Amino acid sequence: MLVSKNRGTNLLKSEQKTLISFLLLYSFLSILILLFLAFIYYNLQKENMLQDQNNRLKQHSFELIPKLQYLHDNFGKTKVYPRFSYFNSAIYDSSGKLIFSTLKESEANLRDSIYKIKDKIHYVRLLETYYLGAMYIVIEISDDEIWLSFVKMKVIAYGIMLFLILLIAGYFLLKIFLKPMRDSIYLLDRFIKDTTHELNTPITAILTNIEMIDEEKLLPKAAELGQHIMGRLAEMKEHFDCISESRGRGRMIGIELDIPGADLVSVCLEKGLRINCTHETVLRFMPALTATKEQVDEALDILQGVLAERAPAIRSAADTDSPSGAEE
Repeated sequence: MLVSKNRGTNLLKSEQKTLISFLLLYSFLSILILLFLAFIYYNLQKENMLQDQNNRLKQHSFELIPKLQYLHDNFGKTKVYPRFSYFNSAIYDSSGKLIFSTLKESEANLRDSIYKIKDKIHYVRLLETYYLGAMYIVIEISDDEIWLSFVKMKVIAYGIMLFLILLIAGYFLLKIFLKPMRDSIYLLDRFIKDTTHELNTPITAILTNIEMIDEEKLLPKAAELGQHIMGRLAEMKEHFDCISESRGRGRMIGIELDIPGADLVSVCLEKGLRINCTHETVLRFMPALTATKEQVDEALDILQGVLAERAPAIRSAADTDSPSGAEE
């Protein structure tokens, strides 16, 4: 089973979940950045608009000042504050206290020369001569906000365009970041697939042997074959005095010698019989479950021939190397 198809490690679902989470976070951060840029753009455009209105409002102040001067000089004859149809005005004393006003937005900020408050634009000018005790005059006009509509349109249009560009860029960036993970899981897939394939062969062989044991009744045959082997070894013991004892259980056979057995193992292997030697003098072999009587006899004939051929020489060499042989 591939890792990428496994329910717990489904790469497609995991990648989609990561992609969605990343894009949501990325989109949120992108929107914050765009809102910040829009705020900066709005303030820049507002400053440009106020600068454009500054000269107009300055001209209005020039229109108001002579009227204030006339009212100041003729205060006993007239007390009507000058009014204009295209702008409003107010006068303040040196402490910032209101003397008279026709402003629609009564809150005036005397510290700024020009500013926007709601849908009104205020222009503040410091008088050189104090007429009627006034030090400041404030000119007010309405803002048609045409510039604001233009700003909104551009912010929406460019904002959507930039957001889509950032979204597409984020998608491809995420694909790049996910590629190492995809490659790693692909390699893990290959490893598990290859390992599973390697494991399938011995497991299949074991299952096949179990089925054969059950179907062909090999265990009783193995016991019978073991008895036959022990009978042959008993006969060989009578012919070879190098065999001290033979013992076995089922197919597991051990032949104890009174001479080293390593050389006998090598010769048997050359003749096609695989046995091993333990404790230097014990030959051990175990025929397959499916081995026939004829195959066992062929193996024992090889062993018998090797004993006849090599046992005398091995015994002679062992006697020569022993301390007692050296004294003789």
